[in-house]
Amino acid sequence: MNMLKSPRFSVLFGSIYLIIYALCLSTESLYPQAWFLFSLYPLLLLWVIYTILKPVDYSIPELDGDEFGYGDRPKDQLGIF
Repeated sequence: MNMLKSPRFSVLFGSIYLIIYALCLSTESLYPQAWFLFSLYPLLLLWVIYTILKPVDYSIPELDGDEFGYGDRPKDQLGIF
């Protein structure tokens, strides 16, 4: 999986980004860098939201015409429980 498309990486990167932003605000000499980080934050937020909410491709087998989900099978035939 591509690291930039991973939700776990994007959330971790966003958290580290906010910690760096807070550290820049705590020192008066880094206010210009804090404003720069603040201006880029909407792009970071959109990236995190996209990676979390993006559609995931699952390979689900098609059901036959007489099957309605798994409600028509006993639990012991499913092999999951």
